[in-house]
This record gives sequence, C-alpha cells and structure tokens, in this order.
Amino acid sequence: ESGGGMSGPWGDLVKSRLGSEKWKRQSGAADGLLGSYAVDGVDQEGNAYPGVATVEARGNLFKVTFKSGGETFRGVGVRHGNYFAISYGGDKCGVTAYSIRPDNSMVGVYAEYGANKMGSEEITR
Repeated sequence: ESGGGMSGPWGDLVKSRLGSEKWKRQSGAADGLLGSYAVDGVDQEGNAYPGVATVEARGNLFKVTFKSGGETFRGVGVRHGNYFAISYGGDKCGVTAYSIRPDNSMVGVYAEYGANKMGSEEITR
C-alpha cells in the first residue's frame, strides 16, 4: 500500500474463518519492511481490534512482534517478491510463501523461528 503499509487476510484453522489486518507504517524507511506499524484488525467474528507490530531483520528473514489487547505474539516472516508471509507461534513456528505458476506448480521460500536463513521449495504435480 502507499506510504509503506500492508494489508491482508489471516486465518484460524480451529474456527475455519478468516480475519483481516491493515498495517500503517509508524517508523522505518518507506521503501523497506523494517519498522513499526499501527495495526487495525478485524477478527473472525467481525470485531475490530487495534495493535502494534514491529518488523526486524534476522539474517534474510524477519522477526515480527505483534502486540494487542495485552498479549504479545512472536513470529517469523519471509518476503517472496511482493508477498510478505508471517507465521506466529514463537519458537515452534515456521512459514512458507509460494508463488503459483500457470501450470499450478509452486515455487517458494520457507523459514523457521530462530533461524537466520531461508530455504526454498518447488512443488510440482
């Protein structure tokens, strides 16, 4: 988004529903992901919530900290082209971001929390 913000859906497998968030940059360079963001979210029930997210470099990965409602969530992020994927869950989480090709094969990057490097994957049928 303009001004260095981001928006997108998030999911909860237990509730089988999607929520959404909009991140508006508060600090950091406008041409990169690093910095802090004011977050406006909507949960799976349609309830709005505010938060603050911080994105820090960790090798070629990103450490993401999200605070809302007195809780803190830690996660790992990967950038793949114009996509930024985050997984939360502390030291037990990992994340993968794929680009889908016209033949429905996929190519992407993955990372685990605490690592400093990404791996890559290619999925074909």
